[in-house]
Amino acid sequence: MTNQFQKMMDEALKATKKVLEQRQKDLSEKGWNADKQNEFFKIFGINGSDVITVDSRKEREKVRKIRKNDKASENLPPMDPYIEVRDDITAYIYMRDGVGRLLDMCTKISVTSPIDSSQRIHGNFVNQTDINDGSANVSGDQTLGLNSDSYKNILKINIQQNFVCKPLMGYDSQASTLCHELSHFFRSQDGKHGGLGTDDMPVSGGFSKNKPYNSNASDLKSSGNQDVFKNSYNIEKYFELIIVE
Repeated sequence: MTNQFQKMMDEALKATKKVLEQRQKDLSEKGWNADKQNEFFKIFGINGSDVITVDSRKEREKVRKIRKNDKASENLPPMDPYIEVRDDITAYIYMRDGVGRLLDMCTKISVTSPIDSSQRIHGNFVNQTDINDGSANVSGDQTLGLNSDSYKNILKINIQQNFVCKPLMGYDSQASTLCHELSHFFRSQDGKHGGLGTDDMPVSGGFSKNKPYNSNASDLKSSGNQDVFKNSYNIEKYFELIIVE
């Protein structure tokens, strides 16, 4: 099982890197054509040229107040402890920069032979495939105050049973799931590294496999809610690609 896990994660990490590289090309000045702009809107419900406020001073204060006064709210906004203040940023720039950070993380983490006596820890990935409650999970605060050169030694991504059953790329795939998990990591080093600080929304009460995560993501998109850029289930959909070589 150990060798099978290592092989699966090696292939999944390579696929994730290919997907992120493709999205980086799509969001480059040369790649950002009309088709990619239309696809962006179809996925997020927001145009790439729209100015978003998820990182603005006003939004930071709003989130702080909501989290302080309405902790039972089902749609409690996520709060990245480190949010780079950017008052005038388009959705395009937000995702362009975010994809660059995710790809940077992806190139720094790795899959190795097991390094612990329980044979569970394979580099940055922890074999929890005996747990049936989900696909994968991380603690987003692992990147706080962390130099990006330390990612390979510190970051851990827990892999559970549902991950094994997913296709390598495409809809609800291993690659899109890893992008989902990487997006949870908070930014670090003046916002130049790390993830997107996303959460699994709705967040109240913690994670539960019975929560309507996908329908909530659809509602955020259809209503044009900017929380699509803070909800990991919306972010994941941008990486449901199949790369044919």
